[in-house]
Amino acid sequence: MPGARLGFEEREKIAMGIARGEPLCDIASRLSRPTSTVSREVLRCGGRDNYTASKASRETRARARRPKCRKLVENLELGSSCSVCFLTTIGSSCTSSWSWSVPVVESAECSRN
Repeated sequence: MPGARLGFEEREKIAMGIARGEPLCDIASRLSRPTSTVSREVLRCGGRDNYTASKASRETRARARRPKCRKLVENLELGSSCSVCFLTTIGSSCTSSWSWSVPVVESAECSRN
């Protein structure tokens, strides 16, 4: 299923193909995935010598959960510019039932969500 993330079953098939000494392009073809997807997966998760499906799944989940910085918090100039634009464009047309507030950012901090 191109475009979707690799699942554990696909990672198992990658590990089995590596154990058999198959080229990555053959493994990718069997999974109906681009060779670059399989190649990046293997390189990112230990290389041909150390790749295991369980380790790859664990590392992928950890990377997905890492703290990510929000662009408007990380870039204070962009954040303040967007706040001004939002307030001038949208803020004036808000009804009294809506409450809009734009927090003042003292420092750029990463979100853990």
